[in-house]
Amino acid sequence: MLDGPTAVSEGHSPAPPKDCPATISRELRWALAAWRARVLQGHSTEDNVRGSGARANARAGSRRGVRPRTGNLNRGRDGLGAWAAAVAGSGGGTRGGRLVAAVRLDSGVEGRYLEGMEEWLKARVDELVANGLMRDPADSELHSTSGPGGGGWVDACSNDYLGLGARAVSRETMDSGREARAGAGASRLVQGTFPEHLALEAELATWLEVEATLVTSSAFAANVGLVPALVGPGALLVSDALNHASIVDGCRLARGRVVVTPHLELAPVEAALRSHTGGEPAWVMTEGLFSMDGDSPDLVELRKLCDRFGAGLIVDEAHSLGVFGPGGQGACAALGVRADVITAGLGKAVGSQGGVIGGSKLLRTWLWNRARSFVFSTGMSPALCRLTLHQVRKARLADAQRARLLQQAAKLRDALRARGLDVPPASRGPIVPVVLGSNDRAMAAMAALRNQGILAQAIRPPTVPVGAARLRLTAHADWPEDAVDRIAAAVEAACAS
Repeated sequence: MLDGPTAVSEGHSPAPPKDCPATISRELRWALAAWRARVLQGHSTEDNVRGSGARANARAGSRRGVRPRTGNLNRGRDGLGAWAAAVAGSGGGTRGGRLVAAVRLDSGVEGRYLEGMEEWLKARVDELVANGLMRDPADSELHSTSGPGGGGWVDACSNDYLGLGARAVSRETMDSGREARAGAGASRLVQGTFPEHLALEAELATWLEVEATLVTSSAFAANVGLVPALVGPGALLVSDALNHASIVDGCRLARGRVVVTPHLELAPVEAALRSHTGGEPAWVMTEGLFSMDGDSPDLVELRKLCDRFGAGLIVDEAHSLGVFGPGGQGACAALGVRADVITAGLGKAVGSQGGVIGGSKLLRTWLWNRARSFVFSTGMSPALCRLTLHQVRKARLADAQRARLLQQAAKLRDALRARGLDVPPASRGPIVPVVLGSNDRAMAAMAALRNQGILAQAIRPPTVPVGAARLRLTAHADWPEDAVDRIAAAVEAACAS
């Protein structure tokens, strides 16, 4: 239950707050109530994209009746309240129908509604700019343009680790894709399953060495659907503080107990498992390779802890599938560790699109019925499934690319450290962060690298903690021979200025 007056029932909008003016339409009142309920539940726009320990613990605390801090969101709430009051003061907004229809009673009401909404949005965007946190959508298009002097770019920022996503699709593959439907037409549950889905899932099950898999629209959808489906009332989920946003959001939706433990620490995991009582399951969830620090958990010890306390182990292999282990099976396979559930993305080393959940046949059946992000989404395009099947097969056979990828990553890491740059000691694999501290310094370094024809990304809060802004460099198997030296020299010069 929420700690305020607007309790939410599953699948329904919250009751309108009592303090809403009566002249606001029912739909607008419900929209405001839903927004307010999200605040009470800790759905703050300031949350760490990956989830920091403090924020995640605040979220867990909210389930125990502790109201989470919402920071600047309170100012947003006041602004939205003023906007609602302005609409209410117009005397309009009482007609039924959709929210959009409710504010179109006359041009004056519509104008005030749009003006208030735009003012609220502008204030929030201006705040991002003032804090050095603005992400410009146009910035993501640079890779498709010419680099400085008309040359190409060196990709040191994408997750296309093996270079499979950058390759042109062969004519043979394209021709085979023409035989498949463009769209599934419905949820997989509602006659939206086609042979291409089943063929891709069978290939992935063989690759991951699990009984069955379920393909989702994205890795985010995989995690945000999986966690609430497994962690019901009375269940326990132990989640690493730096787990991905999709896991964090899954924890918010879960109805069981969520314990967030300090990054990579084993003792708090043991303590949480020891404290679990009752007959509902306990789970430990972590990542095979963490996306911002480039480090990995002790999967061997986590497996031992799970076995000792009868808990299940869930590993998100989004950044490790295709990179580590025999045939690119992932971090677990590289160590001979059996995870009870594996999630992964197909848009990184595989070079396509989508997500996957792997486990037992019973798990697949349960998720088919209860993973809401799967149940209530149109099935993945059959044509895309066919293309992804080709990509998966390429990734499985890409041992030469995997070896070169890890060589390039090690060479880059050594070169940066030799130049005195702050590369976290535990980082491994293709993710090579260079911690710079301030947002301004990270942004300046990114700009300097771009002037040298190198695409590297500055990572700032809320993706990483305040004071830990960095360049997130990613190694690639298809880099030219001089790429590592170019990047290391450019990063050194950029960080010295």
